[in-house]
Amino acid sequence: MKRLGCVIGSMLLSATLMVVSAAAQQQCPDTCGDGTCSNNRAVSCTSDAQCVAADIDAACPCDTASNHGKHQSCVVHLRNQLRKEGCPTARIASCSARSTCGKAGRVLCCTVTSTGTCTGATSTTAGTCSNSGASCATDADCTVLSGPHISRDATACTDRGGFSSGTGSVCDGCQQPVACCVPSSTAGQPGTCEILTATDCATANGTSTPGAAPTCSGVTCP
Repeated sequence: MKRLGCVIGSMLLSATLMVVSAAAQQQCPDTCGDGTCSNNRAVSCTSDAQCVAADIDAACPCDTASNHGKHQSCVVHLRNQLRKEGCPTARIASCSARSTCGKAGRVLCCTVTSTGTCTGATSTTAGTCSNSGASCATDADCTVLSGPHISRDATACTDRGGFSSGTGSVCDGCQQPVACCVPSSTAGQPGTCEILTATDCATANGTSTPGAAPTCSGVTCP
């Protein structure tokens, strides 16, 4: 009887080890290889986590979400499924919760904390930022940003000295801004300098100076 108990115990242990082994060998379907995602070759990546995020973004698009609750439900449902498949899913739900998705008009708002000049930079040698001591290639590299936080709209953001960094999650960080000369709607009048993302500047048919620090101080728009 004692021997039978040992045999059964051994069988149970072997079965447990097989289950653990199977789980360990489970392969996430969203992997990063050769710099692109297996689930979407148009997405560049350096990690499987980026591919998992791209998969969820495609299934639960942020900008078309009817409301925040439904978007969050979509994200959590897919996150749970991918987690069972062995995919890296850390912070996906929490980052989705801290997003503009499904919140009409909301934007990510960022602020330029400081700008500096890049000195000593050449085509082969990095320079040094006057404001932070960081290495740089252009003055734009010396920009220090704070945020993002969620603002009720772009106007509320700019009224408080910030700039709209688009939509999405606060986990995405801030887009790099530019000093954009936005043309006037009145013929013959000079344009207005605004701190915008490069994308918003292009949308406004504005112009910016490549490599320049994002500050309108001293900028005269044509």
